Amino acid sequence: MSYFHTISLILGVALALGGFWFLADPVSYRNLAVKIMTEKRPGWFLLSALAMLGWIIYSWIRFSEEPSAAGAAICFVLSLTLIKAYYFTFRYSEFRAFAIKFINLEPSVLRVIGLIYLAASAALIALGLTV
Repeated sequence: MSYFHTISLILGVALALGGFWFLADPVSYRNLAVKIMTEKRPGWFLLSALAMLGWIIYSWIRFSEEPSAAGAAICFVLSLTLIKAYYFTFRYSEFRAFAIKFINLEPSVLRVIGLIYLAASAALIALGLTV
């Protein structure tokens, strides 16, 4: 199994678990998000962004060494997280305002978002299982 198939399975399972948690217990999900999103940006957010950047660079290097459809998909998905990393690193107050607004949406909207999480996780798991 290649690096990209493994990463796809890991991301898919993590997203599925988050989606199930989001659907099953939105109150605890909301409480954790509020606890994490303090007024002042936590120091570990910067470390998280740097770790993510390192992982993305490593994945693109791996993709250049062994190009594949799975590699392209995973590098694209990982690269999208740079948008979030930019906001929670350099524009934290805007990121926090958006996140707080997001977790306070109507429960029916949150259920739809949870279902989208599950659909995305199914796609990543399917990609990870294709060899």
